[in-house]
Amino acid sequence: MKKTRFIMAFVLILAVMCISAMGADFEKSRSYQNNFTDVAENAWYAKSVASVYETSLMEGVSQDTFDTESEMSVAQAITIAARLHSIYNDIEIPEVEGGRWFQKYVEYCLSNGIMEEEQFDSYSRSAFSFEMVQLFAKALPSEYYPALNNIENVHDIPKGLIFHDDVLMFYNAGILNGNDKNGTFLPMSAITRKRAAVIISRVALSENRLQFTLEDVNDNLSVDEFSELMQRHTIKDTLDGIVLAEYEDVDITAALYRYFSLLHNGEKEGIEGEMKQYAAVLKLAKETNLSIPRSAYESCLVSYYVNRASTYSGGLTYFDALDAQRFTDACFVDLSNASMFMKLIPEYYCNSITDDEIYNYVLENDYVYAKHILIAKETEDAYRLALELRLAINDGSDFDELLEKHGEDPGMKSREGGYFFTTGMMVEPFEKAAFALEEGQVSNIVESDFGYHIIKRLSFTKEELLASPDMQTIASHAGSQKFYDTLNSTSETVTFEYVENFEGLSELLK
Repeated sequence: MKKTRFIMAFVLILAVMCISAMGADFEKSRSYQNNFTDVAENAWYAKSVASVYETSLMEGVSQDTFDTESEMSVAQAITIAARLHSIYNDIEIPEVEGGRWFQKYVEYCLSNGIMEEEQFDSYSRSAFSFEMVQLFAKALPSEYYPALNNIENVHDIPKGLIFHDDVLMFYNAGILNGNDKNGTFLPMSAITRKRAAVIISRVALSENRLQFTLEDVNDNLSVDEFSELMQRHTIKDTLDGIVLAEYEDVDITAALYRYFSLLHNGEKEGIEGEMKQYAAVLKLAKETNLSIPRSAYESCLVSYYVNRASTYSGGLTYFDALDAQRFTDACFVDLSNASMFMKLIPEYYCNSITDDEIYNYVLENDYVYAKHILIAKETEDAYRLALELRLAINDGSDFDELLEKHGEDPGMKSREGGYFFTTGMMVEPFEKAAFALEEGQVSNIVESDFGYHIIKRLSFTKEELLASPDMQTIASHAGSQKFYDTLNSTSETVTFEYVENFEGLSELLK
């Protein structure tokens, strides 16, 4: 036991020595003497600002201002990635003639595989968290980021996302620990310069890295949790921040209204119908306490990012396609979420539907209960055999005995009573003949692609229905019907409160 402890302690010492040795590559090239008036000495980020300044990784925006609250731009993130790589590898960043101030850093990152052509749509916009991680992860070799933690996954970055491995590496290296106790990453969030300084100081200097554990997240998400998590990944447009109408806690934004208007050519009744349907779906999702498995959330998220990275016909990007359909990114995700709820909510109604409701559904939807003797066309002298059986029934032979001896439909083996079905569920000749029969009546020979059928229509009780192997499918149909009936009735009760200048704003969006 003592030997094991000694070996483990020795391994730990080696790991710390390795990390410290690598951190030594970023040495102070100048001193920090409280240079920036907007960085208080006792601020939580003050030491980090000093570190990144002294290692020449970040500059102030002026001689005495760091600009702590501004968001780091893509150009600034690329610049820092270039500096990380050049200092670590002792390579001077060559000057580039002409171009913008950051052009030489872009060229350097491109030539050293830190970024790719057309990776960014703009250099002037704020950098997203995941973009910063991608750049910094490629700026230094992976061995510079040894694991201090044992984080198996970051809950809002599922496997399948292109930046998953880089983010997970930074969590395990102690560079990132998330935005809450669960380690939420928020990949689409912007980074203030003060927060960037903290992260960059951990990238460069191993002594600043963190050891931590994360609290587990729930396996299932509520509607609000799911919607909020999905929205955290979107890029917001001005129209997403303008609310035109409200129903309970459902907002109809200008972005949603504009899309509904496009669907209905600006026709008021159609637009309002879409608004009511949307609100009703969200209302029912919450009323049924819809629980969304985290696996479903992760699948939706991966699909969303795949969409964003795709190129469509004519060379359109995802955002080009959104513009063409008058969508915003956040609006697209909201409607995608509602569409998913529409698929999940019926399960609640299927599980809660009563036997009486199922029986009434069958009666109201003209279900037929029937059994049949099938002689497959591949059978030798198939039609002759079918004819003999039909004549035998005329002469008084027992239908069930002939079915058991000659029937070739494997489905009848598990349905001694017969099939429950309604319009559109069987092949047309079979269905047409069955519906034409009276209860207890036997058909003539009916030909279909499957062979030759002799059909007997039956009466049925509620107990026979509930005992049928078809019961589960019928309950699913009945539950779905109950959902759509409830959705429509709920939609009719939705009444919106419109903003004061609704008419003027809505006209502008048509």
